[in-house]
Amino acid sequence: MLHERLQFSKFFYDFFPSHKECIPARVAGQPEDIANVIVFLAYRQLSSYIVGQSIVADGGSPLVMGMQAHDMMDILKS
Repeated sequence: MLHERLQFSKFFYDFFPSHKECIPARVAGQPEDIANVIVFLAYRQLSSYIVGQSIVADGGSPLVMGMQAHDMMDILKS
């Protein structure tokens, strides 16, 4: 089961950088992008007014459902 999850995860990591139309920011996220959010939240002089929030760092994916631009069955077959 873990092996299947890793394969599926790798598939999407390979898919999105080559299909930037699925990501409104037009770039695939990097670990540094998440690290920057963590640093910002940890630095209380900048984030002191943020309390009890969910911070989403996903390149704007909820703004546009980029996966709708592709036939999901074709994606899963490749």
